[in-house]
Amino acid sequence: MSMQSVPIIDVHNLIVGEIVHSELERHHSACREWSFFQVINHGVSASLLEDLKREIVNFFQQPLEEKTKLWQQPDNHEGFGQLYVVSAQQKLDWSDMFYITTLPPTLRKTQLFENLPPKLRSLSLSLSLSLSERHLMDILPIMWVCL
Repeated sequence: MSMQSVPIIDVHNLIVGEIVHSELERHHSACREWSFFQVINHGVSASLLEDLKREIVNFFQQPLEEKTKLWQQPDNHEGFGQLYVVSAQQKLDWSDMFYITTLPPTLRKTQLFENLPPKLRSLSLSLSLSLSERHLMDILPIMWVCL
């Protein structure tokens, strides 16, 4: 894996029997050395991803009063708010974030999910369905084990 480019994980390789181990090694290396990676061949349509991206941008462009309707609760990191990581070398920067669990549905915070803007909620459901249909949720536990 080149240190000059973002690591790429091919989901197809995680499904095909004879190369699963090598792709998991690439995943583990990407997590260890980069802390992130790009996923390809996931089967989610580009149009769905673009629509979702647009609605996420729209969400963050809303007035603060609208976003605070989804404010994080003191005992939970899901919702809208700020996330601070404190370290001696850190430059302090203002950063808004929004985090929500969509899969599996049993872990969704129903009140939070149902209060999303309608288009964002609908697209999130479409993405969840797309991931489930492609059995990507079946391989995620394998990827987590490698972390």
